[in-house]
Amino acid sequence: MGNAVAKQNRNRKSQPRGGASAEVAEGSGINRVRLLGIIASASSSRAGTLTRRIEIPGAQAREVIDLECEKGENSPIFRKLRINQWVEIDGRIRRRYWRAGSTLVSRTYVEVHRIQPR
Repeated sequence: MGNAVAKQNRNRKSQPRGGASAEVAEGSGINRVRLLGIIASASSSRAGTLTRRIEIPGAQAREVIDLECEKGENSPIFRKLRINQWVEIDGRIRRRYWRAGSTLVSRTYVEVHRIQPR
């Protein structure tokens, strides 16, 4: 996967294109993602956590992924991002479960560790 992504990145010109990568070493339990996309929503805050969405454009479809950022070092940058701004995000995939009545529901999101506006 790494060589194919590297070749695609070398062939890209002009403005950045969306993308996602994940690294998993066998048996090590590493959970690391890097996203390159466009901010798709305004930030909102709940229980000390900032949330947004990022859109990952693709050739055939687009992905919209939820982001969460704990208040701290990255929160001022996270809050200042503008809708339609290109950004690179490093983080971890998380899944939260809870009960809604008699149904078990879940939400998958990326916990943001590093933000770099483009």
